[in-house]
Amino acid sequence: MTVVAIENGALQEGRDLDFKRLIDLGDQKFKSGLVDDVVSFLNRGSGRILVGVDEEGSQLGGFRPLAGFEVSMPIRTN
Repeated sequence: MTVVAIENGALQEGRDLDFKRLIDLGDQKFKSGLVDDVVSFLNRGSGRILVGVDEEGSQLGGFRPLAGFEVSMPIRTN
């Protein structure tokens, strides 16, 4: 995963990448699905969950800032 791939919208959900618009641990259905995703990644050895992402199909459509958080740091590239 590179910054260029993120900027170009070239990322697609798959075996090691999942998009979440937001994290709502107060919602039992969401929490159960999140646990399933994390366990699935752990069983495969690795995976990433990007939070604050709008999806277009299974592709990254754009980032949505999380309420109460300001982006003041550049995206890590490694």
